[in-house]
Amino acid sequence: MEISFYKEVDSTNSEAKRQVDGGKAPGFAIASGRQTAGRGRFDRVWQTPDGNLALTFAITAPLSRPDLATLALMTGLALHDVIQPLLSARATAKIKWPNDLLINGHKVSGTLIELVGKVLYVGIGVNLVSRPENVPYETFSLADEVDISLEALAQAITGSLEPLPCAMAGIRFRAALRKL
Repeated sequence: MEISFYKEVDSTNSEAKRQVDGGKAPGFAIASGRQTAGRGRFDRVWQTPDGNLALTFAITAPLSRPDLATLALMTGLALHDVIQPLLSARATAKIKWPNDLLINGHKVSGTLIELVGKVLYVGIGVNLVSRPENVPYETFSLADEVDISLEALAQAITGSLEPLPCAMAGIRFRAALRKL
């Protein structure tokens, strides 16, 4: 899957929507090291300071209406599969339903999934080099545990999520559940 990297965008979900609206076919990703107007579920502000990862996948929705809660869990499993092997033995990644990834109980990542027409926008934010400030929960930065570039992390997450269209048909999801 093609990933376009930007130094700064208002929102990777918004940029992906603009590209689809401009005629680009779904099946691509937008990555940025800074968002100025990122958002999470319920239109909450999602902070993406310089160096953290904002990543959105624009994919064609399946013919049947996708179960967005299940898709959020599948995205969390894919993130877990990428991040847990990078961590030391003293750090544990866990999925917090419905859309967060925690390390040692502190939020490191969140997911926003939007369905617009026949396109799914799967937005992921990862605290790569810093923690958001003034939030009502404890946060974690991957920089506390690992040294990985924004580009390398985006590539790894993309590789883990590329089977997503098949997973929405239940193939990868059932296999992932057997691993739990």
